[in-house]
Amino acid sequence: KTTLMFAFLIVPLNLMITLPLAAMIESVHNRLRLGLRTIFFLPVVTSSVGVAIMWGYILHPQRGLLNAGLGSVMGRMVAINWTGDPSLIIGPIPVALIAVIIAYLWQDIGYNLIIFIAALQGIPESIRDAAIMDGATGITMFRHITLPLLRPTILLAAILTMISAFQVFDIFQVMTRGGPDNQTRVLTFDIYDNAFRFQNMGWAAATSVVLFLIVLAISLLQNRMLRSEWEY
Repeated sequence: KTTLMFAFLIVPLNLMITLPLAAMIESVHNRLRLGLRTIFFLPVVTSSVGVAIMWGYILHPQRGLLNAGLGSVMGRMVAINWTGDPSLIIGPIPVALIAVIIAYLWQDIGYNLIIFIAALQGIPESIRDAAIMDGATGITMFRHITLPLLRPTILLAAILTMISAFQVFDIFQVMTRGGPDNQTRVLTFDIYDNAFRFQNMGWAAATSVVLFLIVLAISLLQNRMLRSEWEY
């Protein structure tokens, strides 16, 4: 359940952030564009453990930057345990899981951002010029011209993000260790615990096969959909 919730939240959030961001970066001056691409891609090549440790410090209940900022705004000490209090829930989603999602998105958005920027640069200028001559500007051009042309790229990015989300382990291990009360216990964490903590190799192997089949099914779906012809 937690694995599915994590994966199905990560994909739309990632796309909703990276696609408009890529369009904005693509529209700025060439030198500024290069700098922004570098800044957003740096977290991708940063160690996931390092990212998790950094966000752990930010969310620390006593010494964290988030609680310190909230305390300065509210005028009193704030000591919210963002990743360790099982009672912190927003709707059906534990706050601890939201914290991991934010950390993961911070590190991961640069990957899809580069994919979308490359796809935007591949759109022929003649199509954009024709749209401008027809009166399309801003949001209208993005909605009716850019988005349809990016559909194969959006599908590719969504499936790659989904596959990656099913395999995340290190950020969960460092930030929450599956807690509080197993609210962030994903499938990879279950495999690790059964294999190396409880020495239950049979269960770990069986769960690994299930995870492999899930990733294989998503990969085959990606291959099938990308091979199909697209109409614009």
